[in-house]
Amino acid sequence: MEESCSVPEIHKFVHVIISDNAFNDSGSEFVTKDDSNLPVDCKTILSHLAPKGIIPKRICVKRDNLLNDSIIAFKSANFDYDQPFRITFENEPAIDGGGPMREYFSLLLRAIVSPFSSVRLFEGQEHSLLPMHNTDALRAGLFKVAGRMIACSVMNGSTGFPCLASPVYSYLVTQSVEDAVELAASDEIPDPEAREALQEVCSLS
Repeated sequence: MEESCSVPEIHKFVHVIISDNAFNDSGSEFVTKDDSNLPVDCKTILSHLAPKGIIPKRICVKRDNLLNDSIIAFKSANFDYDQPFRITFENEPAIDGGGPMREYFSLLLRAIVSPFSSVRLFEGQEHSLLPMHNTDALRAGLFKVAGRMIACSVMNGSTGFPCLASPVYSYLVTQSVEDAVELAASDEIPDPEAREALQEVCSLS
């Protein structure tokens, strides 16, 4: 982006992207606990995040191969957050006036968390997901690619990603392992056998 963001700004932006509790009851004002003078309304933050480029990045995807087609585009070495997106679905002639793009990002983020996707990055309960222990995906940089997809969805006026477990969300915002551990709960462990074993151990203490 044209202007670099300070650490407090980045923390606020992360909060907007991945939290479904970042706004007040009216859904318009961004809630923050610090005393900085950074803008706190959602419209201003999203305006700051919006791509500033003129030449759009055109992506054509197949509906039945949407995630894999998208990985190629988002993994590109010359990927630029400042490029606005223009989306077309293969064999579906349409001018992207915003509708196809919003549908695209909605389908894409759904594919990222689907247990039936060809690329598995997350596991666990809905709205309480944890990154999978997937060394192949890590080596291939697919977690970074997923982060780009989520960020670009928000930057281009589409959906956020309120899907992560509280400890993961806390670590992304604060970078504090200690704060994340305090929020960890046994019922968020995806493996049922490990979850039951831990709960039995806890019941003995």
